[in-house]
Amino acid sequence: MKNFVFYFCFLLIIACKQNENSNQKEFLNRKQAEIELEEALVENIDPQNLPNTEVKFLNDETSAVKVAEKILFKIYGEKNIAKQKPYKVYLIKEFWIVSGTLPEGFDGGTFLVILDKRNSRILKISHGK
Repeated sequence: MKNFVFYFCFLLIIACKQNENSNQKEFLNRKQAEIELEEALVENIDPQNLPNTEVKFLNDETSAVKVAEKILFKIYGEKNIAKQKPYKVYLIKEFWIVSGTLPEGFDGGTFLVILDKRNSRILKISHGK
């Protein structure tokens, strides 16, 4: 009987913790964006594909968001991505990190796109659940 009570309490705590996490807004802060960028860079290092650093294609946040939206709308649908406004946008080193946010009380994940400012190359696209 003690084992049953122990396992029941254990499962109850886990269930409550999962419910607690699902109620939080999901968005990227700057530190998380830096971590995502570092991981994407490690996965995408190609010395043969170094961009011309004299020409910058994505000079501002508006351009980065437009490029990200164009890609995301085709993959996930405009309606789905538009629901994730306002976007979080960070310029770290030479890379734009763009992610969605969810309104309070919404369940689900958000998108993440990492774009190279120098050549518009996509380093990463993902969408949480």
